[in-house]
Amino acid sequence: MKKILFIFGVLGILGGCTSVSTQNKFLQNNQEMIVNGKHGYIGKLITKDNWESATFIEGKNKSELVRMISGDGIKMGNNNMSIHFKNNMGILERKK
Repeated sequence: MKKILFIFGVLGILGGCTSVSTQNKFLQNNQEMIVNGKHGYIGKLITKDNWESATFIEGKNKSELVRMISGDGIKMGNNNMSIHFKNNMGILERKK
């Protein structure tokens, strides 16, 4: 497990990704995750269908994400970005 996390860390550094931490909040049928980076608050991730789809809110911008294949944890993404998280850690990748 430590090797896998190390590999993700190295790939994140080389790939220009942002390492993020998350805080889960369960609100009735909705689930909400606050996404924080190295320099503080990045945005909010909200789902209404148990992470089959989600909305990433960053300031005034909203991105609709769908579930993607991942070996471990949950990976959400679209053509412009992806976020892969497990427990309270994750990697946010923005495509150029």
